[in-house]
Amino acid sequence: MEVISIIKLVATYLQLDDLLNDVLLGGSNETNEENQKEINLLVSCVNLCNNIVATDYIPLTRTSVINNSNGIIPIDSVDNGNKTIYEILNVKNKFDESQVFKIVGNDIKTVKGFIQINYSYFPDSVELDSIISCYLTKLTDRIFAYGVACEYCFIKGMYDDASMWDARFKDSMKTICRPKKNITIPARSWNK
Repeated sequence: MEVISIIKLVATYLQLDDLLNDVLLGGSNETNEENQKEINLLVSCVNLCNNIVATDYIPLTRTSVINNSNGIIPIDSVDNGNKTIYEILNVKNKFDESQVFKIVGNDIKTVKGFIQINYSYFPDSVELDSIISCYLTKLTDRIFAYGVACEYCFIKGMYDDASMWDARFKDSMKTICRPKKNITIPARSWNK
């Protein structure tokens, strides 16, 4: 999903015609200070929505293997500081057995030796020309734009509109995140 496409959809939904005509979004009008502020705000809203999707609907998870020599691992060293970790899901030893762990301050206390740490992390911040490719699901530009429109309206003080976009976003996210079940109909006996 391209950030610029999401912002164009939001501008269309919210009828922000000045932004749609801006050269930064593929229009013909030169960028003025007011449009630049609005575009920057929309990019911030994309980042807010991206964090909401990653924390509430489609968690981004990763596993790191670490040689733990003293039983204490700084959280920053789990992914070499590349990602901002918000939850440690589990810790396993080299035999894939779950291990007890405790988070104390910015450290993980657990057993010594080679361990696997499974964790959830926040997505990287995006810019106007970025592409969001961390979700391998049915999440579309349209659904993402609903969430961005909600955040934008909320920041601008348009609470009724924000409520409407929030409902659309949440309903759409529930639809794409719900597990698919096979429906089976019990066999019937033809003889009574």
